[in-house]
Amino acid sequence: MEVKGAALLYTLATLAVTFAGFAALLLIIRQSAGGGLSPLDRFFARTVVGHFFWLAAGAIFPPLLALYDLSEPMVGRHRPCCSGCRCSPSC
Repeated sequence: MEVKGAALLYTLATLAVTFAGFAALLLIIRQSAGGGLSPLDRFFARTVVGHFFWLAAGAIFPPLLALYDLSEPMVGRHRPCCSGCRCSPSC
């Protein structure tokens, strides 16, 4: 069973991973060129890369739930719960 808009979600996940990798590569190139990383650069790298990987995981989650033959309304109800888990202080 395929979820509506699965192609869009796969594209979003691909773009998120690509952008996160590109941001990390830019910081690595900057450090290799002799420029040091400031605390702001480290914060930027950790935040951007972390958020984009969570975005990719959230985009891939509905098709993953669909693999277990859950109905589309069920997938729609569980997706926000699991995606919002990362905002919880206990996660």
